[in-house]
Amino acid sequence: MNLPGWLAGKAVGIGTVIATMTVALIQDQSPPEQLGVTTSAATTLRTRGSAAGANGIAVLTASLDTTQHQGQQNRALLSCCVRT
Repeated sequence: MNLPGWLAGKAVGIGTVIATMTVALIQDQSPPEQLGVTTSAATTLRTRGSAAGANGIAVLTASLDTTQHQGQQNRALLSCCVRT
């Protein structure tokens, strides 16, 4: 699966903006004595979420590529055995 460069750039830009705004909102809403705890918790959860999302996309892409490749192999096998 190949994404156009402009689409990948837009996705990265949107992800960066959302991550920054989320941390700013969390820091704004937390009490001053809990600022360090909330910032580190938000950063940790954001990192784990992005890693899980990236791994999920990789698994999905690999799965779709494997399925597509198997379909091509099956068609090639059937084309040699079945005459239409």
